[in-house]
Amino acid sequence: MLWFLLVLWAAAVESARLPRVHVPAADLRRVIREPADAAVYQDETLLGQAVESEWHFLETEPADHRGTWLACLPYSEESRHSVANFKARLGGRVKLLYTRRSEDKTCVLAHGSLEEMDEAYSEVAALPHRSLTPLPRAGKTHRSMFDAELRPKARLARALSGEDRTAGFLVSLWGSGDDVTSVSLMQDMLGRAQRRLEEELGPTAWHSWSGSGAEQNTQEIVRSTRYHSLQDMAAVRLSEERRRADAHGKDQLRRVRRPTCAFTDLVVEGVDQGSAEVTALDSLAPGASSRVREACLVFLVGHLEQEEDAVRSIAAQSRVHAIRNEDAAWILQSASEDYTPFYDQGINGTGQIVGVGDTGLDEYSCYFFDYVAGDEVARTTRAVGDYDLSRRKVVQYIVYNDDSCDLSDGHGTHVAGTVAGEVGGEDDDSLSTHNGVAFGARIAFYDGQDYSLAVGSGSIVIPANYDKYIGNQYNAGARISVNSWGSDCQDSDDSGCEYGIDDYRFDRWLNLNPDFSVFIAAGNDGSFGSATIGSPAHSKNGMSVGSSEAVDIDEVSYYSSIGPAADGRMKPDVVAPGEAMTSAAAVGYRATSACDKNRTCDTTNKQGTSMATPALGGTAALVRQYFEHGYYGRYLSTSASCSAYDCSATISPSGMLVKAVLINSADAMASAANSDDDGGLGDPPDFYQGHGRPNLLNVLPLASTADDMTLYFQDTTISSSSSTTVYFTADSTSTVAATLTWFDPPLDTYASATSQLVNDLDLYIYAVDDGSEEYYPNGGTDADEDNNVEKIYFTPRSGATYAIVVSAGVLTEDQDYAFVLTGDGLVDDTAIFPTSAPTAVPEVSCLSCSGLNWTNAADFGDSDICSSTRDEPLTGCSGQVTYDDGEEFCTSVGARLCSVSELNNDETKASGCGGDSSLAWSYTGCGSGSHYVTYGSSAHGTDWTCTADTSTSMARCCA
Repeated sequence: MLWFLLVLWAAAVESARLPRVHVPAADLRRVIREPADAAVYQDETLLGQAVESEWHFLETEPADHRGTWLACLPYSEESRHSVANFKARLGGRVKLLYTRRSEDKTCVLAHGSLEEMDEAYSEVAALPHRSLTPLPRAGKTHRSMFDAELRPKARLARALSGEDRTAGFLVSLWGSGDDVTSVSLMQDMLGRAQRRLEEELGPTAWHSWSGSGAEQNTQEIVRSTRYHSLQDMAAVRLSEERRRADAHGKDQLRRVRRPTCAFTDLVVEGVDQGSAEVTALDSLAPGASSRVREACLVFLVGHLEQEEDAVRSIAAQSRVHAIRNEDAAWILQSASEDYTPFYDQGINGTGQIVGVGDTGLDEYSCYFFDYVAGDEVARTTRAVGDYDLSRRKVVQYIVYNDDSCDLSDGHGTHVAGTVAGEVGGEDDDSLSTHNGVAFGARIAFYDGQDYSLAVGSGSIVIPANYDKYIGNQYNAGARISVNSWGSDCQDSDDSGCEYGIDDYRFDRWLNLNPDFSVFIAAGNDGSFGSATIGSPAHSKNGMSVGSSEAVDIDEVSYYSSIGPAADGRMKPDVVAPGEAMTSAAAVGYRATSACDKNRTCDTTNKQGTSMATPALGGTAALVRQYFEHGYYGRYLSTSASCSAYDCSATISPSGMLVKAVLINSADAMASAANSDDDGGLGDPPDFYQGHGRPNLLNVLPLASTADDMTLYFQDTTISSSSSTTVYFTADSTSTVAATLTWFDPPLDTYASATSQLVNDLDLYIYAVDDGSEEYYPNGGTDADEDNNVEKIYFTPRSGATYAIVVSAGVLTEDQDYAFVLTGDGLVDDTAIFPTSAPTAVPEVSCLSCSGLNWTNAADFGDSDICSSTRDEPLTGCSGQVTYDDGEEFCTSVGARLCSVSELNNDETKASGCGGDSSLAWSYTGCGSGSHYVTYGSSAHGTDWTCTADTSTSMARCCA
């Protein structure tokens, strides 16, 4: 093979201009992870060979031949702008892979020819510590595809055998994202792969691997190409099969000699974001041995990753997923038995629609039956997505493939009943004890059972295109989606234990639709130990829900899956009641296999994180109703707080705010039945309970309650390298809780990575009068660089004033976020959520005594502005002052120090002293005895640095 021979080429043909600035091996390992065998990324020699072979390949191809490149740059605003220009030079063909503030690292994938990269490289060449190299082609293949011996992993093995016809792999393409183009391109690739296989298995190829020293040559090919050329490896296997056939006679040889892979019989479907899904893998090599079929799959993947430069990445997937009320209502509303204060105020989910994806729903159950229409809602397909908002309970019913109801005692009916079931009409009202948590809400249902694919009661099929899944629910009015399904995770080698394609799809969808909330069952594999969270509960933007007990409400259930997520993030997010849940039961099918349409009020008991998830999804519907129907304003009106807030206003909460409210409300759990620690659980968060079990009474004040609770919240946007600070004074020692959440953009590949976090925001609290009293999120002692949920809770000193800082690092784009603060008797000291723009900006001449008309520095306390000797005015300007002196100066002119965002946005004024080009103090704190400094004008840069207050910088003042 030409490509393989190039690997052995001794002479290196250097590009005329583009330097070989190699990405360090550590970065390659971090951003690519292992493709099929981890050994390649632990072996520096093999890694170097892989990179060199890519250089040779690109340097000998035509000038317009494009390849995939890996570039790593420092983490900075300058890099962000350079990457934007870099991307523009390459027509947008740049995808973010990895970003980390603490490591000063941002890595991206780029798609371009050697000539294009040569031109684009000028945008980053001046940056320090930058690196650029062609990506080894095997790096496109995610480890979910093959094991160390290049045998297909479990889900692909099931696909080859026909056990799961929805399993296959997803090919992500460089391109516009046009589905039709993707399908056309993939079909063309399949045809070329078939022709290439026929060429490779011809007599010449076979003789080059046989004859004298054939065994040794094969071993060399295995070692040299396992990491570079999967198709070579597959060809060796097919040749071995031919050799065995040769030993059994020419007839058998004739059957094997003819390539039998039949790639063009595969099913290719275009999905979102320029990806093509390849399924029907059981059509490969029909009638051949399993080894031949495996070899065909390996060859095809190798062909795609190496010969087709339009391919960005390849990963295995399966759309078949394992499926995972009264008591839940009071537990999640107050944690006091039978006390449901939100129901008492009419907050029951009215006006909300909740999406549910599951096995089916029995609409003839009295918990869903439409007593006016007298029948079911019209069935629709995922391609159409019709809905009917006139219905009492079920406004949409999408069937995946067949017009089915739920099975007898089915999973989906129970889940939907826990969310929003409500007995109605002439049926016995005493049955209302089994109503759903949000019994006033309605349901948009997706039925994922498909008997043509042999998908039974234990699994469902989820569309690859989430616009056809939760997108249809969204169009029907839903802003919440409940997903009590997912992959098993019982061993670290299970693909379900990784951040997978469905995690990626949830994260991407939520980032693009921030007014939506997704709840996902964490899984029931807790008895297998830690790190048993099943995909897609690794999603960073969705809420992963574990299970708590119903009797001992402060104990985590024995089966509830345990975190962390694959990249170390905190999962589950919270727990909710999931044991002994009584909810609606489906009658299912008659003996004739038709749906039984007799109306019943049957109920059944089930347990699992599948039951906890709809309980929390229903609670989220109460949160949305609280804001949308003006209950926050009603509470403020009872406390005479309407002067600063329009109490008649309604609020449309983002999904981030709903998530922040639920997490901020959580009570600590006492113990975990699946823990070996007899001492119980400590303060959350931890990998058993997440942040604890939500309790709405901790976070949403009601007009009917007489407590002194204060709720502050933000649902807003932050810019790159900026921050906002709010202040409050505590008049009691009751616990204060603060939570920050944001829907982070997904990495541009769906592969598991060392860190999934892209945009890093930080939450930090400190006492204004004592900088040594400081608090960091999630129980840590420093900033959290892994999670997009950050919570701090602490006991304040009565009368003390605290500053809460939300800051952003270098962002890919402006980031929406939500922030919630609760506590008893908190006094707003700063009009706690002002706009960043100052109301007035004083014209400050310069920081000198003459400029201030000061005649005696001693008259102004301990100021060091006028003179280092403190006895006479300076004749010139002296703008370099400590933080305390700068703060005193601004106070003396009736102003304050400016914030970082005001400085970066050029919302300040000054003259003299070179203030625009000098670093200036901001009032934004960043730790004990430290504040941020940045330039007086953005023309000189917007980087900001945490600096000790005893250092000296300029002072700029804002009103």
